[in-house]
Amino acid sequence: MYHLKLCKAKSYMGIVCATESKPDVYVPEKQQADKLVASGYFVLASEEENTTNEIAREEVSKVEDAETESLFEEPDEEGEDSLLVELQTKSKAELVEYANKNGIDLTGCNKKDEIYSQIIESIARADSAREMLRKG
Repeated sequence: MYHLKLCKAKSYMGIVCATESKPDVYVPEKQQADKLVASGYFVLASEEENTTNEIAREEVSKVEDAETESLFEEPDEEGEDSLLVELQTKSKAELVEYANKNGIDLTGCNKKDEIYSQIIESIARADSAREMLRKG
């Protein structure tokens, strides 16, 4: 896990969200951290912390995978529809937060519609993969 701090602006909204009042963000992958630092909006909070957290990364990944699995458990049609409606009513920031929480990569998604589509595609891919695993 990489700990970054917002340094260039009062807020940033992209693959992560940060504000002046909440400048700390955490990303699980070095590639994401490097992209954010390269943008000039973020700095690594602590190289030592990142090294220490690398050891715990596998455990965090296991927990995130379990949460994602439970999120993508096959809902009934009504539950699936309600999730889509719920996502449609969220703001752009809420969609970004939802995607980050659920491990959905938003690279290249800048507009709310793009973020929403990426989330829906990720859910569909998870459903498809789950179905393929069940068929064996």
